[in-house]
This record gives sequence, C-alpha cells and structure tokens, in this order.
Amino acid sequence: MPQEVIIAMLGKPYTINKTVTETIVYEQRIYEKYNAQIGMNWPYLYLYFENGFLVSWQKTE
Repeated sequence: MPQEVIIAMLGKPYTINKTVTETIVYEQRIYEKYNAQIGMNWPYLYLYFENGFLVSWQKTE
C-alpha cells in the first residue's frame, strides 16, 4: 500500500525514522495516542515502508 494512502487514512505520523541505502529507502513511521493512565502520548502503531510502500506493521496494546 502506498504511503499516500496511509497518510490519507491515519494522518501524519508523530515520528519518521529513515534509513537510506543505494537502492532502498526504509522508513519507520510511529503513530502516538494519548494515554490517560500515564498522562502522556504513547506509541501505539509502527508502520514500516520500503521505497514508499508499506511492508509490515506492529501494534502495541
């Protein structure tokens, strides 16, 4: 799935970590939400892209 579709669905991520090699751009996009129990934002969704396309994801509970 292209990153433009993800941004249209979820909005912009809180953080983007990027690694660039000769042929591949890797991105980790981190989405956060407010956690009332600890009184701060907390990462809940990690999306992993290669050359602009979603290749995997991880969700925290």
